[in-house]
Amino acid sequence: MINLGDMATARIYFFYDAESGTPGDYLPWGVDVDDESFYPVSWIEGDTVRGTVENTETTPDGNNYVNLRIPLAENTATHQLKHRDNWAAYSMDEDSVIYLAYYHNAKSLDGSDIWRETSQSASKSIGLDMSGTRWSNTFGHWTDEAHENSVCYGNEYRWDSFAPNDDHYYSIYIGNPTYHINLDMEPMGPNANGYTCTNQPQFAYNEWHMFVMAVKLSSVGGNGYVKFWADGVMTHEILDINTVEAGQIPPYSFKYIELVGTTSQAYNDHPVHDRMFDKIMLTDNWQDIVDGGYLKGVEVDTTAPAVPSGVGVE
Repeated sequence: MINLGDMATARIYFFYDAESGTPGDYLPWGVDVDDESFYPVSWIEGDTVRGTVENTETTPDGNNYVNLRIPLAENTATHQLKHRDNWAAYSMDEDSVIYLAYYHNAKSLDGSDIWRETSQSASKSIGLDMSGTRWSNTFGHWTDEAHENSVCYGNEYRWDSFAPNDDHYYSIYIGNPTYHINLDMEPMGPNANGYTCTNQPQFAYNEWHMFVMAVKLSSVGGNGYVKFWADGVMTHEILDINTVEAGQIPPYSFKYIELVGTTSQAYNDHPVHDRMFDKIMLTDNWQDIVDGGYLKGVEVDTTAPAVPSGVGVE
Protein backbone atom coordinates (compact mmCIF):
# COMPACT_ATOMS: atom_id res chain seq x y z
CA MET A 1 0.00 0.00 0.00
CA ILE A 2 1.25 3.47 -0.87
CA ASN A 3 1.12 5.56 2.27
CA LEU A 4 1.34 9.22 1.34
CA GLY A 5 2.50 10.25 4.76
CA ASP A 6 5.74 8.33 4.28
CA MET A 7 6.54 9.76 0.85
CA ALA A 8 8.21 12.93 -0.35
CA THR A 9 6.32 14.39 -3.28
CA ALA A 10 2.73 15.29 -4.06
CA ARG A 11 0.66 13.72 -6.81
CA ILE A 12 -2.44 14.04 -8.93
CA TYR A 13 -4.63 10.98 -8.31
CA PHE A 14 -7.18 11.60 -11.03
CA PHE A 15 -7.40 14.05 -13.90
CA TYR A 16 -9.67 14.06 -16.91
CA ASP A 17 -9.49 16.84 -19.49
CA ALA A 18 -12.08 16.35 -22.23
CA GLU A 19 -9.62 17.78 -24.75
CA SER A 20 -8.12 14.28 -24.74
CA GLY A 21 -11.43 12.83 -25.96
CA THR A 22 -13.12 12.76 -29.35
CA PRO A 23 -16.41 14.66 -29.70
CA GLY A 24 -19.33 12.26 -29.94
CA ASP A 25 -17.53 9.42 -28.18
CA TYR A 26 -18.82 7.92 -24.96
CA LEU A 27 -16.73 8.45 -21.86
CA PRO A 28 -14.16 5.73 -21.14
CA TRP A 29 -16.03 2.69 -19.88
CA GLY A 30 -14.60 0.16 -17.47
CA VAL A 31 -11.13 -0.75 -18.68
CA ASP A 32 -11.32 1.01 -22.04
CA VAL A 33 -8.24 3.02 -21.10
CA ASP A 34 -5.41 2.61 -18.64
CA ASP A 35 -5.37 6.07 -17.11
CA GLU A 36 -9.01 6.88 -16.34
CA SER A 37 -12.24 4.93 -16.23
CA PHE A 38 -15.83 6.06 -15.80
CA TYR A 39 -17.85 3.36 -14.05
CA PRO A 40 -21.62 3.93 -14.37
CA VAL A 41 -23.85 3.01 -11.45
CA SER A 42 -27.65 3.31 -11.51
CA TRP A 43 -29.29 4.13 -8.20
CA ILE A 44 -32.76 3.14 -9.41
CA GLU A 45 -34.21 0.86 -12.05
CA GLY A 46 -33.62 1.95 -15.59
CA ASP A 47 -30.70 2.78 -17.81
CA THR A 48 -27.81 4.77 -16.49
CA VAL A 49 -27.10 7.97 -18.38
CA ARG A 50 -23.76 7.52 -20.08
CA GLY A 51 -21.76 10.67 -20.61
CA THR A 52 -20.27 11.76 -23.90
CA VAL A 53 -17.52 14.10 -25.03
CA GLU A 54 -19.01 17.13 -26.78
CA ASN A 55 -17.72 20.35 -28.33
CA THR A 56 -20.81 22.40 -29.17
CA GLU A 57 -19.70 25.11 -26.73
CA THR A 58 -16.34 26.45 -25.64
CA THR A 59 -15.06 25.87 -22.12
CA PRO A 60 -12.80 28.17 -20.09
CA ASP A 61 -9.77 26.25 -21.37
CA GLY A 62 -10.75 24.64 -24.65
CA ASN A 63 -13.55 23.22 -26.76
CA ASN A 64 -14.34 19.73 -25.46
CA TYR A 65 -16.29 18.89 -22.32
CA VAL A 66 -18.00 15.97 -20.60
CA ASN A 67 -21.79 16.02 -20.99
CA LEU A 68 -24.49 14.06 -19.19
CA ARG A 69 -28.01 14.71 -20.42
CA ILE A 70 -30.35 14.26 -17.47
CA PRO A 71 -33.78 12.88 -18.49
CA LEU A 72 -37.02 14.57 -17.53
CA ALA A 73 -37.86 14.08 -13.85
CA GLU A 74 -35.71 10.95 -13.54
CA ASN A 75 -32.97 10.08 -11.09
CA THR A 76 -30.65 7.89 -13.14
CA ALA A 77 -27.40 9.71 -13.72
CA THR A 78 -24.57 8.51 -11.51
CA HIS A 79 -21.04 7.73 -12.56
CA GLN A 80 -18.10 6.57 -10.50
CA LEU A 81 -14.67 7.72 -11.63
CA LYS A 82 -11.76 5.49 -10.76
CA HIS A 83 -8.07 5.51 -11.53
CA ARG A 84 -7.50 2.10 -13.09
CA ASP A 85 -8.58 -0.78 -10.85
CA ASN A 86 -6.16 -0.17 -7.99
CA TRP A 87 -7.45 3.07 -6.50
CA ALA A 88 -7.69 1.43 -3.10
CA ALA A 89 -3.89 1.17 -3.19
CA TYR A 90 -3.71 4.93 -2.70
CA SER A 91 -4.35 6.32 0.75
CA MET A 92 -3.87 9.35 2.94
CA ASP A 93 -2.95 9.79 6.58
CA GLU A 94 -4.80 11.57 9.36
CA ASP A 95 -4.55 15.36 8.99
CA SER A 96 -3.75 15.14 5.27
CA VAL A 97 -5.53 17.50 2.85
CA ILE A 98 -7.11 16.44 -0.45
CA TYR A 99 -8.47 18.76 -3.16
CA LEU A 100 -11.24 17.97 -5.64
CA ALA A 101 -11.59 20.52 -8.46
CA TYR A 102 -13.68 20.77 -11.61
CA TYR A 103 -15.35 23.02 -14.16
CA HIS A 104 -19.15 22.85 -14.26
CA ASN A 105 -21.98 24.20 -16.40
CA ALA A 106 -25.66 23.49 -15.64
CA LYS A 107 -27.37 24.02 -18.99
CA SER A 108 -31.11 24.49 -19.15
CA LEU A 109 -32.33 23.36 -22.56
CA ASP A 110 -35.73 25.07 -22.54
CA GLY A 111 -34.87 28.21 -20.59
CA SER A 112 -36.56 27.09 -17.38
CA ASP A 113 -34.76 26.74 -14.06
CA ILE A 114 -33.37 23.26 -13.37
CA TRP A 115 -33.88 23.58 -9.62
CA ARG A 116 -36.59 25.34 -7.64
CA GLU A 117 -35.81 28.81 -6.38
CA THR A 118 -37.34 28.49 -2.91
CA SER A 119 -38.37 24.95 -1.94
CA GLN A 120 -36.44 21.71 -1.65
CA SER A 121 -34.73 20.95 -4.94
CA ALA A 122 -31.13 19.76 -4.92
CA SER A 123 -28.85 17.57 -7.02
CA LYS A 124 -25.49 16.12 -6.15
CA SER A 125 -22.80 17.50 -8.42
CA ILE A 126 -19.57 15.74 -7.58
CA GLY A 127 -18.24 13.99 -4.51
CA LEU A 128 -15.29 12.09 -3.07
CA ASP A 129 -15.72 8.67 -1.47
CA MET A 130 -12.98 7.30 0.78
CA SER A 131 -12.91 4.80 3.62
CA GLY A 132 -15.25 6.18 6.26
CA THR A 133 -16.09 9.40 4.48
CA ARG A 134 -18.02 10.79 1.52
CA TRP A 135 -18.00 14.53 0.86
CA SER A 136 -20.38 15.87 -1.77
CA ASN A 137 -21.20 19.17 -3.44
CA THR A 138 -24.93 19.73 -3.93
CA PHE A 139 -26.47 22.27 -6.31
CA GLY A 140 -29.93 23.83 -6.25
CA HIS A 141 -31.89 24.94 -3.19
CA TRP A 142 -32.15 23.26 0.21
CA THR A 143 -34.75 23.60 2.96
CA ASP A 144 -35.07 21.84 6.29
CA GLU A 145 -35.14 22.45 10.03
CA ALA A 146 -31.96 23.97 11.45
CA HIS A 147 -29.78 22.08 13.89
CA GLU A 148 -28.06 23.74 16.82
CA ASN A 149 -24.56 23.68 15.35
CA SER A 150 -25.52 24.54 11.79
CA VAL A 151 -23.93 27.69 10.40
CA CYS A 152 -27.53 28.62 9.55
CA TYR A 153 -28.90 28.15 13.08
CA GLY A 154 -30.73 30.86 14.98
CA ASN A 155 -33.48 33.36 14.35
CA GLU A 156 -31.73 34.85 11.36
CA TYR A 157 -30.06 31.81 9.83
CA ARG A 158 -32.17 28.70 9.53
CA TRP A 159 -32.12 25.99 6.89
CA ASP A 160 -35.69 26.87 6.02
CA SER A 161 -34.66 30.51 5.66
CA PHE A 162 -32.01 29.91 3.03
CA ALA A 163 -32.47 32.89 0.78
CA PRO A 164 -34.40 32.10 -2.39
CA ASN A 165 -32.21 31.70 -5.43
CA ASP A 166 -32.48 34.39 -8.06
CA ASP A 167 -34.34 33.55 -11.25
CA HIS A 168 -32.06 31.44 -13.48
CA TYR A 169 -29.50 30.99 -10.68
CA TYR A 170 -28.62 28.19 -8.24
CA SER A 171 -26.53 27.85 -5.09
CA ILE A 172 -24.30 25.17 -3.53
CA TYR A 173 -24.18 23.21 -0.27
CA ILE A 174 -21.64 20.84 1.29
CA GLY A 175 -22.36 17.60 3.16
CA ASN A 176 -21.44 14.02 3.98
CA PRO A 177 -24.55 12.16 2.77
CA THR A 178 -23.61 8.59 3.72
CA TYR A 179 -21.88 8.89 7.08
CA HIS A 180 -23.43 12.16 8.31
CA ILE A 181 -20.38 12.73 10.47
CA ASN A 182 -21.63 16.20 11.39
CA LEU A 183 -25.36 15.66 11.04
CA ASP A 184 -26.16 18.58 13.31
CA MET A 185 -24.33 20.88 10.88
CA GLU A 186 -25.59 19.60 7.54
CA PRO A 187 -26.11 20.77 4.96
CA MET A 188 -23.22 23.17 5.34
CA GLY A 189 -24.19 26.52 3.90
CA PRO A 190 -21.88 29.39 2.93
CA ASN A 191 -20.08 31.24 5.71
CA ALA A 192 -17.00 32.94 4.20
CA ASN A 193 -16.23 36.25 2.51
CA GLY A 194 -19.59 37.77 3.40
CA TYR A 195 -21.65 34.82 2.20
CA THR A 196 -24.30 33.50 4.59
CA CYS A 197 -27.45 31.44 4.39
CA THR A 198 -29.37 34.60 3.61
CA ASN A 199 -26.74 35.86 1.19
CA GLN A 200 -25.81 32.80 -0.82
CA PRO A 201 -23.45 32.76 -3.79
CA GLN A 202 -25.48 32.66 -7.00
CA PHE A 203 -24.37 30.75 -10.09
CA ALA A 204 -25.93 31.43 -13.46
CA TYR A 205 -27.26 28.62 -15.60
CA ASN A 206 -25.63 28.13 -19.01
CA GLU A 207 -22.31 29.48 -17.79
CA TRP A 208 -19.08 27.78 -16.78
CA HIS A 209 -18.03 27.96 -13.15
CA MET A 210 -14.88 26.66 -11.45
CA PHE A 211 -15.21 24.84 -8.13
CA VAL A 212 -12.69 23.49 -5.61
CA MET A 213 -13.36 21.49 -2.44
CA ALA A 214 -10.65 20.90 0.17
CA VAL A 215 -11.03 18.27 2.90
CA LYS A 216 -8.62 17.87 5.78
CA LEU A 217 -9.00 14.28 6.96
CA SER A 218 -9.69 13.82 10.66
CA SER A 219 -11.53 11.04 12.50
CA VAL A 220 -10.75 12.15 16.07
CA GLY A 221 -10.16 15.40 17.89
CA GLY A 222 -12.05 17.66 15.52
CA ASN A 223 -8.91 18.63 13.64
CA GLY A 224 -10.43 18.50 10.16
CA TYR A 225 -12.08 21.02 7.89
CA VAL A 226 -14.00 21.41 4.66
CA LYS A 227 -13.43 24.46 2.44
CA PHE A 228 -14.94 25.43 -0.87
CA TRP A 229 -13.99 27.93 -3.56
CA ALA A 230 -16.30 29.09 -6.33
CA ASP A 231 -14.84 31.00 -9.26
CA GLY A 232 -11.78 31.73 -7.14
CA VAL A 233 -13.60 32.98 -4.04
CA MET A 234 -13.87 30.97 -0.82
CA THR A 235 -17.55 30.53 0.06
CA HIS A 236 -17.37 27.82 2.76
CA GLU A 237 -14.88 27.37 5.60
CA ILE A 238 -16.12 24.79 8.10
CA LEU A 239 -13.34 24.35 10.68
CA ASP A 240 -12.61 22.15 13.70
CA ILE A 241 -14.71 19.15 12.70
CA ASN A 242 -14.16 15.46 12.12
CA THR A 243 -14.36 14.64 8.43
CA VAL A 244 -13.93 10.86 8.67
CA GLU A 245 -16.19 8.45 10.54
CA ALA A 246 -15.09 7.68 14.09
CA GLY A 247 -13.34 4.33 14.42
CA GLN A 248 -11.73 4.47 10.99
CA ILE A 249 -8.03 3.70 11.20
CA PRO A 250 -5.70 5.66 8.92
CA PRO A 251 -4.41 5.60 6.29
CA TYR A 252 -7.71 6.23 4.51
CA SER A 253 -8.12 4.57 1.11
CA PHE A 254 -9.75 6.11 -1.95
CA LYS A 255 -12.91 4.54 -3.36
CA TYR A 256 -14.11 6.75 -6.20
CA ILE A 257 -15.17 10.19 -7.36
CA GLU A 258 -18.92 10.39 -7.83
CA LEU A 259 -20.16 12.38 -10.80
CA VAL A 260 -23.74 13.71 -10.50
CA GLY A 261 -26.02 11.43 -8.40
CA THR A 262 -29.44 12.08 -6.87
CA THR A 263 -31.18 14.72 -8.97
CA SER A 264 -33.62 17.47 -7.87
CA GLN A 265 -34.22 15.78 -4.53
CA ALA A 266 -36.86 15.27 -3.23
CA TYR A 267 -39.44 15.91 -5.96
CA ASN A 268 -37.46 14.85 -9.05
CA ASP A 269 -39.28 17.48 -11.07
CA HIS A 270 -36.39 18.89 -13.08
CA PRO A 271 -36.62 19.51 -16.84
CA VAL A 272 -34.40 17.75 -19.32
CA HIS A 273 -31.02 19.43 -18.94
CA ASP A 274 -27.31 18.99 -19.48
CA ARG A 275 -24.71 18.67 -16.74
CA MET A 276 -21.39 19.63 -18.26
CA PHE A 277 -17.98 19.02 -16.66
CA ASP A 278 -14.35 19.48 -17.55
CA LYS A 279 -10.89 19.25 -16.00
CA ILE A 280 -11.91 16.99 -13.11
CA MET A 281 -8.91 16.76 -10.78
CA LEU A 282 -8.12 15.05 -7.47
CA THR A 283 -4.80 16.09 -5.96
CA ASP A 284 -3.02 16.64 -2.66
CA ASN A 285 -1.08 19.62 -4.02
CA TRP A 286 -2.54 23.14 -3.81
CA GLN A 287 -0.20 24.29 -6.57
CA ASP A 288 -2.01 21.95 -8.97
CA ILE A 289 -5.19 23.90 -8.22
CA VAL A 290 -3.47 27.19 -8.93
CA ASP A 291 -1.81 25.93 -12.11
CA GLY A 292 -5.02 24.28 -13.29
CA GLY A 293 -6.86 27.58 -13.57
CA TYR A 294 -9.50 26.73 -10.97
CA LEU A 295 -9.07 30.09 -9.20
CA LYS A 296 -9.45 32.37 -12.18
CA GLY A 297 -10.93 35.80 -11.75
CA VAL A 298 -9.19 36.71 -8.50
CA GLU A 299 -5.72 37.63 -7.35
CA VAL A 300 -4.44 34.18 -6.47
CA ASP A 301 -2.64 33.43 -3.23
CA THR A 302 -0.43 30.51 -4.18
CA THR A 303 0.16 29.57 -0.54
CA ALA A 304 -1.58 26.29 0.25
CA PRO A 305 -4.16 26.49 3.07
CA ALA A 306 -2.78 24.42 5.95
CA VAL A 307 -1.23 21.65 3.91
CA PRO A 308 0.51 19.16 6.23
CA SER A 309 4.17 18.29 5.86
CA GLY A 310 5.37 14.98 4.49
CA VAL A 311 2.47 14.38 2.13
CA GLY A 312 3.38 12.81 -1.19
CA VAL A 313 4.04 9.63 -3.08
CA GLU A 314 6.86 7.49 -4.26
